[in-house]
Amino acid sequence: MPFRRFLWTTRKKPVMIVVAIACIALAAGITYWTQFRGGASAQARPVVLKCMNKDCGYVKETNSEQMWEGTEQINLESAAESGPLTFMCPQCGKKSMMTAVKCPKCGEVFVPNVRDLKDFPDRCPKCRYSAAEEETKRQ
Repeated sequence: MPFRRFLWTTRKKPVMIVVAIACIALAAGITYWTQFRGGASAQARPVVLKCMNKDCGYVKETNSEQMWEGTEQINLESAAESGPLTFMCPQCGKKSMMTAVKCPKCGEVFVPNVRDLKDFPDRCPKCRYSAAEEETKRQ
């Protein structure tokens, strides 16, 4: 009787190990697929675009995939030399839309100030809040 019990437990252990390895492989495959192969969580990040034309000021909230729709192919090497990327504004028809930031505190939409190196680029011009500054203080 003890030998039969030993035989039953030794047969069951390899099956449990194979099932555990299969579950880990399935979880890794799902993670890879959602992160690197077009899963909604990895690809579609929210993006805010603002028209810098003084007469327009149009604001469009979209995601990172839809942002590139309707634009010509961009050569990133020449774009780095020519300055920030601009997009065609659907309201005024000028190529003056830029990526912007929406203040989490007051909701103001503004283009980050990357020229002033003494201040945080995401500082809101209206309420003076900066998420990067808060993160720095917290750390």
